[in-house]
Amino acid sequence: YNHFEPEEWLKRMQGEGHRVCLRANDASFVLQAIRTGVGKGIVPDFLAAGKSDITRISGKQPEFVRTLKLLHQPDMRKLARIEAVVTWLLDVFGSLPGTLGPGP
Repeated sequence: YNHFEPEEWLKRMQGEGHRVCLRANDASFVLQAIRTGVGKGIVPDFLAAGKSDITRISGKQPEFVRTLKLLHQPDMRKLARIEAVVTWLLDVFGSLPGTLGPGP
């Protein structure tokens, strides 16, 4: 856990003498903590977009890229519940930069 890439990056950005005062595994919670002044944190671009009360501390390009995969049996692709999840994922993430599409 101590060698989690985003956490290591944040330590480098903070410099010496700063300590971790909050750990969370929910990006919305981290965003609210940042907005209330708890400290620095890492949140997805799409959550931070349009929030004028926070400042990006990295460059324009994201430093971390995460892959989201939806795995299912090939014969289940046409099930309504699978179609619903695929449609929702495309609606939520389809307009974001990057590659979004069916895997192999």
